[in-house]
Amino acid sequence: MTTTFSSLSLPAHRQWFLSQVLTASGTMSQVVALSWLGWQLMHSGVDLGLLTTCALAPRLLIVTQSLYIALSSVLALVTALGVARLWHIFLLAFLSGVAGTPGTAARQVYANDFGASGGSRVRST
Repeated sequence: MTTTFSSLSLPAHRQWFLSQVLTASGTMSQVVALSWLGWQLMHSGVDLGLLTTCALAPRLLIVTQSLYIALSSVLALVTALGVARLWHIFLLAFLSGVAGTPGTAARQVYANDFGASGGSRVRST
């Protein structure tokens, strides 16, 4: 196996890779099925575009990053207007923690799984 795919020699990495392939295939199959059924019911390109947007838009990182953008904008606004109070900062810090929790937990699960299997470090050639 070349160094590009050397991580696939580990069972945990192969299982993760296979699960990602199956998940992506299933997701795309469902989007196609929804679009086909939507077209059969509506016969409208605009409605079909809206349906596809609804199916693909709510991704975890997009949602969490959008929340971070909104919270940063609120912080910038209250600071620029000179109305920032300590409770604003506490509230924004709390909401940032809540917004980031799902993405952080997901990343930690993968990092722990890969770290435990050993040999997952990137090697320079």
